[in-house]
Amino acid sequence: MKASGSWIALLLGLLAIGTQAATLPVREHVLDNGMRLLIMEDHTAPVVMGAWVAHVGSVNERPGITGLTHLLEHMMFKGTRTIGTRDIATDLELIERQEALRDSMRALDEVYRARVRRGEASSLAEARENDPLQAGLAQRFAELVAEQRENMISNEFDQIMKKNGEIFGNAFTSEDMTAYFHVLPSNKLELWFWLESDRLGNPVFREFYSERDVVREERRSRVESTPTGAHQEAINALFWQALPYKWPVIGFASDVEQLSMPQAREYFDTWYGPGNLTAIITGDVDTDAAIALADRYFGRLRPRPDPPMMVTTEPVQLGEKRYAADVDGNTTLEVWYHTPGFGHADQPVLRVIGSLLSGTTGRLERELVQDTGIATQVSAFADAQKYAGVFYAELEAAEGHDLDELESHLFAALDKLAREPVPDQELQKVKNNWLVNDYRQRQDPIRGAFGLIQNDGLGDWRQFFEFGDALQAVSAADIQRVAAEIFRKENRMVVRWSRRESTVTAAAE
Repeated sequence: MKASGSWIALLLGLLAIGTQAATLPVREHVLDNGMRLLIMEDHTAPVVMGAWVAHVGSVNERPGITGLTHLLEHMMFKGTRTIGTRDIATDLELIERQEALRDSMRALDEVYRARVRRGEASSLAEARENDPLQAGLAQRFAELVAEQRENMISNEFDQIMKKNGEIFGNAFTSEDMTAYFHVLPSNKLELWFWLESDRLGNPVFREFYSERDVVREERRSRVESTPTGAHQEAINALFWQALPYKWPVIGFASDVEQLSMPQAREYFDTWYGPGNLTAIITGDVDTDAAIALADRYFGRLRPRPDPPMMVTTEPVQLGEKRYAADVDGNTTLEVWYHTPGFGHADQPVLRVIGSLLSGTTGRLERELVQDTGIATQVSAFADAQKYAGVFYAELEAAEGHDLDELESHLFAALDKLAREPVPDQELQKVKNNWLVNDYRQRQDPIRGAFGLIQNDGLGDWRQFFEFGDALQAVSAADIQRVAAEIFRKENRMVVRWSRRESTVTAAAE
């Protein structure tokens, strides 16, 4: 069908916008202490999004402190020396007394662990039971916590934000980054600078151990109480051989239960120095005024040594890995392939391949859901993490069809990408859809801010503007080459979820 003149005009206009992205409508400013500031003006509405990224995620942890990055995100909302307390001197004294008790409790835990290793108890919790010394320490600690809470102003940080018109605000932790963000009226930007510089410069980790218990409960609900949660952790550990992506962001239960205040303070001092942070301001902001505010407030942060560099690389996988389990869920096939990480020249190609396979008009949807009916749901996508990536496909079997059928059809579809060039029209459709979505994201200052957060956290904020041009340059030959390199048997992990027989029986009844 011949394209209409209006559609061609729109497409050319969008292409022009994509070409103009080379001007990079972001002002970058580096403070004397090493902190980076990114500003993108948009005066459509009188709101501003203030965010900052700490270049630290679960990948920067080690065995024994997994989950600490995520717990530290929680602690950053607990206030400072001026926010969240009625009397800071009393506050700090109570924290030190709590830590003295915790030192004694940790010493006892070493005794209990020895009992577990000797087989005298099945778990740390069992070893602690009925020990009057442990019970006495716990009781005294609880009394100190209650005393501290009397001196606290709970959630004062959030209260200040809301009283000043915050539209929304939150934070997240991933494998590669931790980010904090708030959307406020534009005339409250200086307040945001003051609050964020205060919690970066003067954090007080109140209620550390009770918040640790909150995270432990979060892990129970999100991982241990779900049909596949524990399996997913085992799968992740199987897929990654060397890189620390092998452990969960929320941490292992045994580590979370033992995280300590001294560990959190050391971790904060290592990873939250200004040289490891990027502030991002988008929306109704004057760039020069924002730079002046950043210098005034964030410029007070004390410089710190650079954190350790990641030197570990993922070895080449030598053979196919497989994981199979019976679960209370639908019969599903997952296939994971190792890929290069963020910033690699083949990432745009992998994103195109994901779009060719997935979505309502993608090859897998047409062939496996609409034509053959062997699957009820399909998806495929490339996930570029900072140090390595994954190409992931998931197919849910229709009733009467099995995992062998799904495997056969999926591998045939992937093999076809390596053998046969993608037709021009099919490839252009993917590029056009990307172009429209990319334009929409850039036009929205909030979505744009999240794009900057994600790309800066992974290593280069400029990729937010440059990736689209690289994707438009992907050719059919690129797709064949990358498909042949990536979709090899020895480069994959196959995960087979079979529905438990009891589930099938219950469903039939």
